[in-house]
Amino acid sequence: MKKYIYLFLLIYFLLLSACATTQDLENIRRDFTDQKNVFETKTDAIDNEIKSLQSQNERLSTDIKSLTDERAAIKQREADKGADITDIREMLETLTGRIDTLQKDTSDIRDGMEKLNKRISFIEKYLDIGDHKAVMAVPDSGSANNIDMNVKMDSDTEYAMAFNSFKEENFKKARSEFETYLTHYPDNENAANANYWIGECFYFENNCDQAILNYDIVVKKYPASDKAPYALLKEGLCFYKSGDKVTAKIIFQQIVQNYPNTNQAMIAQKKIQEIQ
Repeated sequence: MKKYIYLFLLIYFLLLSACATTQDLENIRRDFTDQKNVFETKTDAIDNEIKSLQSQNERLSTDIKSLTDERAAIKQREADKGADITDIREMLETLTGRIDTLQKDTSDIRDGMEKLNKRISFIEKYLDIGDHKAVMAVPDSGSANNIDMNVKMDSDTEYAMAFNSFKEENFKKARSEFETYLTHYPDNENAANANYWIGECFYFENNCDQAILNYDIVVKKYPASDKAPYALLKEGLCFYKSGDKVTAKIIFQQIVQNYPNTNQAMIAQKKIQEIQ
C-alpha cells in the first residue's frame, strides 16, 4: 500500500514540476520528505499497535481457552461428586438391607438358642438317665382295678404323679409331691430317686443351697443308688454355680476318681479344666 501512495505523490509532484521553479521543486521535495517521514512514523506506530493488539489477542485467546478448560474440569468434578453421592446412597441402601437381614438372622439365632437351651435344660435334668418307673401312666381313680390296688401300686402311682409334674416343669408342685411321697414311703426303693428329683426341683428354682442338701442325702444315704454319681455331679455344679470353685473342684475330682469312664466323669473332668 505504501508503494502506491509513494507513486501517486511522485506523479503529483512531477506534474507540478513542469510549471514550478527550481526553488519550488526543492521546497516540494523537502515537504515530500517530511511528509514521508511523518507518514512512515505513523505507519510504524500503527504496525506496532497492530502487533501489540495481536499479542493481546493471543493472550486473551489463551486465557479464554484456559478458563474454558477449567470450567470443563469443574463440571467434571461436579459430575464425579454427583456420581459419588449416588454411589454412597446405593451403598447405604445396601447396608440397610444387610442390617435388616442380620437383624432377622439374629432373631432367628436367638429363637434357635432358646430352643437349644430348652433341650440342654432337658438333658441336664436327666443327665442321660431314664426313670422308667416315672413314665407309667397315672391310673384312673375311678377304675374298678384301683379298689384292690396294693401298697406297691400306690407308691408307684404317687411317684409317677410327682415325676409327671416335674416333666411339666411345675417344680414347686413336683417338689411337694416328692416330699409327700417320702413321708408315705421313706424306705421305698424310689426314695433315693425322690430325694434326687427334689434336689433337681430346687436346682431349677435357683435354690442351690437346698439342692445341695438333697443331693448330699442321695450321695451319703444311698451310695449304691444309680442316682449317686448324678447327685454328686449336680452337687459340684451347684457349688460351681454359686462361685465356690474350690469345693466344686474337690467334688469333680472325687467323681473322676470314684466313677471313672462315665458321662459324669467326663463332665467333671471338663469342669476341672475350666477351673484351672
